Amino acid sequence: MLAAHDFDGAGRVGTFEQRNGAERVDAIVAGERMRRHAEAVIAQHTAALFATRRRQLGTGPIVVDPTVPEDLDAPPSGRHPAGLVDERDLVTSVVTETAMARQISSGAAQNALGFARVLQHLPHTAQLLEDGSISYRVAKAVSDECTNLCVADRGVVDAQLAPGLPIMTARRAGLAARRLVIGIDPDHAEHMAVEARHHRGVWITAAPDAMGRLCATLPADQAVACFHRPGRPSPRAQSRR
Repeated sequence: MLAAHDFDGAGRVGTFEQRNGAERVDAIVAGERMRRHAEAVIAQHTAALFATRRRQLGTGPIVVDPTVPEDLDAPPSGRHPAGLVDERDLVTSVVTETAMARQISSGAAQNALGFARVLQHLPHTAQLLEDGSISYRVAKAVSDECTNLCVADRGVVDAQLAPGLPIMTARRAGLAARRLVIGIDPDHAEHMAVEARHHRGVWITAAPDAMGRLCATLPADQAVACFHRPGRPSPRAQSRR
């Protein structure tokens, strides 16, 4: 994991680079790669913990018809078959335990579980994270876009996207993954866009220095219309204030 970087501090003794803290940069590189490797290891064990609990407790996806083939990542709907533990209880159990183990919030632990369950179907992306070639944010951006794909389609996105990930920012990686996902399943993408319009919201959060932030989740056309509403000063005019 660390061999890819030139840690030749001994060869720089007394040089300009050493006098200006080059060894500190080496340490930062090493620390960052170890952190990325650790994120991959945590994701592996989180996914494995969930799979072990599911196997040991006899739980499975919640389905209306027990004859429906099992999809390990199917979203819960309806009633669970007789004799199986409700998968929502299993998710709560794993989230609670991992939250305590990592000393993070339940929300963060739930996001981590979702990330881990998708990352296991993105082997190339997972390997890049483990090697330290990409950051957690880049891997998370890809996994978020692949959440609603089946296992096979996740593999397709992973194989096509992985070679370029090391030079991408998280935003670029997410956009590239989204384009591939839409190309694979355009009908589902359209369905999700329609569904998202029903989940609009406006909220206020506190900001420093007695300020507040007004936030909204809106369809893009409505957001643009609000931003350019009649009577609103132009961004150029505001910048001159």
